[in-house]
Amino acid sequence: MKIKIILRAGLVASAAAFALAATPSRAGIVLELFTSQGCPGCPAADALLADYVGAEGIVTLTYPVDYWDYLGWKDTLATRDNTLRQWAYAAARGANQVYTPQIVVDGTDHMIGSEQGEIAEAIAQATAMGRLDVPVAIAMEGASLRITVGAAGFGVASRATIWIALFDETETVAITGGDNAGQTVTYHNVVRAIERAGIWRGNAMTFELPTRIVADAGADGVAVLLQQEIPTEYLGPILGAASFVVHAN
Repeated sequence: MKIKIILRAGLVASAAAFALAATPSRAGIVLELFTSQGCPGCPAADALLADYVGAEGIVTLTYPVDYWDYLGWKDTLATRDNTLRQWAYAAARGANQVYTPQIVVDGTDHMIGSEQGEIAEAIAQATAMGRLDVPVAIAMEGASLRITVGAAGFGVASRATIWIALFDETETVAITGGDNAGQTVTYHNVVRAIERAGIWRGNAMTFELPTRIVADAGADGVAVLLQQEIPTEYLGPILGAASFVVHAN
């Protein structure tokens, strides 16, 4: 689906205006899980991600991918866009293959999604480094979501892509075929649509997203990722992020 945004005239007027919008949802860490219903090692990673859902300062997103469908079970939540996003991460690190389950932390570190110790260490390092330097916030305003992106600080890249992801809070699937046949798995913050929504050039900005697009996508919430692309085809570090649940399950 095409995600349409409404750019506000000009930049954010003041720090006070930003603080008002920032209250609900600034993130410090982004965990992106690439998973598949056809992957025997994935249910453990899906369960582990649940431990971080709702944690303060963390945005969690699940991306079901479609390249295991040929094994006999078609993933009911997978999208091609999710698979292409994972390939863009692989290209950025010079890899010629992708794998599941995979966790990507802040757009930079990657590891097996069921390796609890490695994930905890990556989160600790990300917290210590404070890599998400650009404040991003989402707040409800009538029938719209007001999304605010702060200005680049000293030493921070001054160009990045604004990604909008629409997600379901939970999806429970009874898998009746493939390697996970007989299992019922619950997925969290499942991305149903993700799209480039614009370019940030280092200045504070604000834009609006109609809340109806969330329902139109069969989703519950929205996440905003401010991410470098080096070059355009590759995904780089995430500079800022936020998520917001519009329709709670």
